[in-house]
Amino acid sequence: MLKNRAYTGILRSGKSESDIIPELQIILPGVFETAQNLMLMRSKPKEERTVPFRIAGTALLAGNAYCGHCGARLTLTTSGKKRVDKNGVVTVVPRVRYVCYNKTRHKHLCDGQTGYTVSKLDAMMDTIIRSLFARLTDLPKDAIIEQKCAEQIAELQKAIAAAREVHQTHAEEVLTYEAEVLKVIRGESSLNADLLNKLHSEAKAKAEQAAVEVRRLEDRMKDTQRLQADLSGQFDNIVSWAQLYDECDMDTRKMIVANLCKAVRVKRDYEIEITLSVDCQQLGIVPEELKYADVPGATRQEAA
Repeated sequence: MLKNRAYTGILRSGKSESDIIPELQIILPGVFETAQNLMLMRSKPKEERTVPFRIAGTALLAGNAYCGHCGARLTLTTSGKKRVDKNGVVTVVPRVRYVCYNKTRHKHLCDGQTGYTVSKLDAMMDTIIRSLFARLTDLPKDAIIEQKCAEQIAELQKAIAAAREVHQTHAEEVLTYEAEVLKVIRGESSLNADLLNKLHSEAKAKAEQAAVEVRRLEDRMKDTQRLQADLSGQFDNIVSWAQLYDECDMDTRKMIVANLCKAVRVKRDYEIEITLSVDCQQLGIVPEELKYADVPGATRQEAA
């Protein structure tokens, strides 16, 4: 019986699969893969999760903010302060803060600041994100893609050369142990048959593993067009986030920030260190890590 994998437009019967049939696609494969990755990230333990578990709420950094002193995740806490006006009307003003889990639960594990006001930290991050997007949209896409492709191809060439060397080493070991078999048969070897068999099996397994790695890297080298397309897609995604950021709601902004920033670490006096996402790092369009200090307007201070 045919099973319809409609998200990619593929028909499957047993182990056989058809080519992609566009008319059967419900959503684009890239959209489906993004959704699957989000589901995977949200299924991970809290310590490993880098995207918001829930996008409801008004905290921009929920899910990927960390204490810059001990590394613990910054969680959200809400408190209220009562105010009484001249007419005796009581108003509770909510106060939302990012707090260090270790500092609030295990004070001996962190010597940093206990918490950070959500409105202040989010305003600083908003300024930072806008400044990054302003820089990205002014960069020449074609020149960046060409440069990064050349760099990645050079890295692949080095990796292939190293993998071939490893494979050659293990292949020579296999031949050496196979030659030793004759000496064992003649009684001329210092190795017994069981030990020689073990060494031969291990060397053969390592040689096969190294051969697989060589083929994998060579396949990546052959697919340079896909490499260029992947980098182009990453660049377009970031530019689309920049165009969307000003007009979108808070839920969407949280997801944009989570995709742009792998982690945001905050230290005492609101010193911020940002580790950018893999896409940004691969494109190399901004430094991998950025540091900012609590200066009016979140003035940028480059990492040393």
